[in-house]
Amino acid sequence: MGNGRPWIADDITDAEGKSLTSIDQALDIDPALARQLAQLPWVRQDIDATVQLSLAYLTAIAQKDPDLARQLADMPFLADTLAASDQNSLASLHHLAVEFPNHLKLLREQEWFQDGLDQAEAVFVTVLGRHVYYDGSDPKLPAAFADLAPRHLLDRRQLELPLTGPINLYGFYLDPQVDTRNFMDQMEQAVRDMEEFMGFPLPTRDIILLFASPGEANLGVNMTTHMVVTPDPQADKERFKVIVHEVGHFYWSGASSDTPQQGVPLWFQEGGANFLASYVFSQSNHPLRESLTDTEAKLSQEIKYCDNQGISRLQQLIDTVGQLGYQEHQPTPQFICNYWVGESFFLNLYATVGHPAFVAAWQEIYLVAQTAQRPVTEAEIYDAFLNNTQAAQADALRKLYDTRHGGKF
Repeated sequence: MGNGRPWIADDITDAEGKSLTSIDQALDIDPALARQLAQLPWVRQDIDATVQLSLAYLTAIAQKDPDLARQLADMPFLADTLAASDQNSLASLHHLAVEFPNHLKLLREQEWFQDGLDQAEAVFVTVLGRHVYYDGSDPKLPAAFADLAPRHLLDRRQLELPLTGPINLYGFYLDPQVDTRNFMDQMEQAVRDMEEFMGFPLPTRDIILLFASPGEANLGVNMTTHMVVTPDPQADKERFKVIVHEVGHFYWSGASSDTPQQGVPLWFQEGGANFLASYVFSQSNHPLRESLTDTEAKLSQEIKYCDNQGISRLQQLIDTVGQLGYQEHQPTPQFICNYWVGESFFLNLYATVGHPAFVAAWQEIYLVAQTAQRPVTEAEIYDAFLNNTQAAQADALRKLYDTRHGGKF
């Protein structure tokens, strides 16, 4: 098995060891499947976490249904290369096999599934599997499996971004009567504007939207693998900003089980994503677009609410999170202030230091978040803004930090 596998030649990494274990388990279940897995092109190259988890899901599916695992291993979406979206598709199929076998049976009966999943159909399976997980055992969903064939794919756009390169923007819908083409146009422009503003490649190659029926979901819900959007024309502006906020989290996130040694503070995560949504909206061709100055003015009621909750400065939020921890803080009335006070702070920073300095500081902070083996500190955020601010605006920056942040620097 070592021939043609460069990862065998050097020291075995954790991902490589687990991948070998999965193939060995597949051998016990079905030798033919093990041979299939070992010959997949992406197994014969360098092994990373995506490959390791994909093999683990295929082996776990084989424990339930070896025929299905062999069928999947021979499908077009796994034929040449492996992407994170392919891993998500296998995870959804495993979820259905374990928790919703009747749904999986209905899915496998579809002609487009039996023909072998291509890339778009595999993404669609991810949406279906996660949607079942989100809605539980909703009795409407079995019919949705039959109805939501890839012929309902609203739009698949393959974009070429200057820094990221090729990415896919997918849109699926539940209601054939809903026209969401305009929103897909807006999302395409939003992704381009976001990458230009951040100055770094988008940290994902696939942005997936499921347009739910009216009333099925809030304006926007991030399911990690995809976003569920309610196509309500009466809330078009709010929906647009909510979804751009969620896309913004591809850049701004916090420490998690997946990335325990990186991330920005909670107020930065949510306030930064809100600011990014407001900035992109201000640059869009949306008929209701508004300037950042207008956005800040309209936040006055939200800021007043946070004042009444005892949150007038960011340091008060930082102290609260430090005392309670995220899980205890999340259900409190102060939690929403991470969004509102954080965004207001960034809007004021942007107005104070100007576009070039603000963008340069954000890029510096993002680079630290991606490379440092620890979360970004408040002092590093402050220093990034101060170091990139012109001398004429430095005093105004310090004053803003003193009145709106409240930390000691």
